[in-house]
Amino acid sequence: MIIVISCLIVSNPILGLFFLSVFIFMLNRRGFSKKEIIIYTLGLIIFGTIYYNYDFKSVDSKIDNFKVVDYEYYEDSVGYKIESNNKSFILYVEEGNRIPLGSFCKTVMPIDTVTPEVERNFIKRNDIMTQLTKNISGKVYLDNLSLVNCFKEKHTISTKINEIRYQYIERVKASSEHSYIGDMLMLSIGNKMYLTNEFFQGLQKLGIYHLYVISGTHVAYLSVVIFVILKRFRIPIEIIKVFTIIVLILFLFINVFSPSVFRAVLMAILLIISSFFKKKPYVAVISISALVQLILNPFMIYNAGFILSYLTTFTILLSRKSFANMHTILQLFFITLIAEFSTTLVILLFFNELSLSGLLMNLIFDPIFTIVIFPATLIFNIALFTYFPEILDSLLNIIFSYNHKLILYLSTVIEHRVIIKNINAYLSSLVIMLTFLIVQTTAKRNYRLLLIHISLLLTIIFTFANYNKNDFRVTMIDVGQGDSFLIQDLKKDVTILIDTGGRHYRETPRIRLSDKTVLPYLKEQGIRKIDLLVLSHFDNDHIGEYSHIYEKVNVERIMINTNDEKLESFLESYTGEPSKLIGSNYLSNFNLGNINIRNLTVKEQNTKESNANSIILELTLNDYSFLFLGDARTEEENKIIEKLSNIDVIKIGHHGSDTSTSEELAELPFKYALISAGLNNRYKHPHIEVIERLTANDKIILNTANDGMIEMEIKKNRMCIKSKLSKQKNHCVNKT
Repeated sequence: MIIVISCLIVSNPILGLFFLSVFIFMLNRRGFSKKEIIIYTLGLIIFGTIYYNYDFKSVDSKIDNFKVVDYEYYEDSVGYKIESNNKSFILYVEEGNRIPLGSFCKTVMPIDTVTPEVERNFIKRNDIMTQLTKNISGKVYLDNLSLVNCFKEKHTISTKINEIRYQYIERVKASSEHSYIGDMLMLSIGNKMYLTNEFFQGLQKLGIYHLYVISGTHVAYLSVVIFVILKRFRIPIEIIKVFTIIVLILFLFINVFSPSVFRAVLMAILLIISSFFKKKPYVAVISISALVQLILNPFMIYNAGFILSYLTTFTILLSRKSFANMHTILQLFFITLIAEFSTTLVILLFFNELSLSGLLMNLIFDPIFTIVIFPATLIFNIALFTYFPEILDSLLNIIFSYNHKLILYLSTVIEHRVIIKNINAYLSSLVIMLTFLIVQTTAKRNYRLLLIHISLLLTIIFTFANYNKNDFRVTMIDVGQGDSFLIQDLKKDVTILIDTGGRHYRETPRIRLSDKTVLPYLKEQGIRKIDLLVLSHFDNDHIGEYSHIYEKVNVERIMINTNDEKLESFLESYTGEPSKLIGSNYLSNFNLGNINIRNLTVKEQNTKESNANSIILELTLNDYSFLFLGDARTEEENKIIEKLSNIDVIKIGHHGSDTSTSEELAELPFKYALISAGLNNRYKHPHIEVIERLTANDKIILNTANDGMIEMEIKKNRMCIKSKLSKQKNHCVNKT
């Protein structure tokens, strides 16, 4: 609790002080001694200092040698976990043969390591923190191994275990041609390489992802199976316990000290050891396992899986007496209910979701996994190293095929999760109190009060989800060298997205640019649909992520310019409904909610060149007017200038290139110039001529390359501007 409080005080002071107040109240009620209070205070100071003083800025470096200690598995590739200068990195190689584990490699010349930047958008994802929780210092990217000379060395215990795991994976892959081998790898050693994203999304929607991730459920099942089998051979219970501890330690090594496996195995071992002394100190055991992990890596506390696993286990243990004598089915119901509501705040804070069916789905799938899936996995592993008949292969294929079909069907038949926008510290405190009351009334079986508390919790959450103090929000999302602008009518729940950005750099396999920028921002804003997606023109840096966003979010309409030279190529790749496409030539002035839109796109063009045919829109939000130019050139600007009046904000054309932003445009009486450009981009955008032109005309320049994401919130005649990276630019203005 002290570690949690110290972390919260640094990252979320209001929530941290709330927990500290509760903790002090508990100390007073239970009459803790001065010695214990001193220990708690020292713990608060020590861990608070660690979290407060740690420098989260990362610096790229170079390495000239490394050792390959493990593999990182992805859907279509394999990376390497390497060690160099007492630091761990992930190495990605585009081409080349597999480097054997345990190899020591020297580079022909020093190669760069890549460390994540500070997050440039107003989203909770933080690559630096993710790497800290994984004890990774950075990543290394190579096109091939031509600059690397590797020599096989003698295995250490660690690399030998990892090699065994690799050989196991190869054996599983060779055992069957059926797709269920992906399930076996996931359920046996936590390798998700051969499971589709669609299936994972199905597990997450149903709230049963924990059944596939190796954790306490799997460790408990393994322990019970060992006990039942050895007991039948009349082996003394003490020997069974020792053997179980050995098996669990090996299981932990094979799973590369996964946090969830570490917690479950350590807790199981401590419980087995305590049983030798006829004691069952459940809470003390799980507390020790948590402390061990946090001492080894204090930043593990920022890992959602770590928090969820311990919070769930703690809550169930503390309330276990209330359902100890119940029927098994009732026990399952109450444990699932307590687990669902005890983790509500964590799910909201980390994932911006509220489950509507998690309780029911767990009641359905917990027995299926316990009776069918886990035994099938165990039988497969026994057969893998003994005798594997063809009939077993066919039977396993049938079992897991139907399991997949059931999960995918249920995940699409109804809406299982509701997106909830970010909640503040005050609401978080209220959610904590209500979820505590729900767990308490569940334990006491006071069903009337339980229904009241659940109704109150849901009412408060959904009321907040629909409340907005502002009228409009315009956001320039930092998508690197590209464009993406989000316009929201907060009162009418109307959303317009102008462009999506596009990928221009290497990244970790399977991670799309929009998964790191646009999509998490939409989710954290509670946005469930896009009423109008405007594709200003068909250059990749403007529309590169549109198809991925289309798959993830309900898009009502897509506005395009049919005069664009790349139209045919776009239509060939377009897989959506044709009826959703709207040609900009057929629109002039229209409204979406309270947003007035004027289409200023130049229709009479002598060229089909993509930039020249950028869709140009003027949006009026209350008293403020915004002009979006796409990549329009000075020629197009000059054709619309006479149509403009009282513009307040202009999205500068073509990322600040000197092909746009004429002197005539710069002289217009607008105040803010928005430039969406990538940091250190190869085009040198924005060009110095454009910056000088805007500065000479007293424009306030907001540039993603320097300022990160920009939010502009409007309420009546007041507009407030907030920058992610340049706090000094934050201010509010009133329209006179």
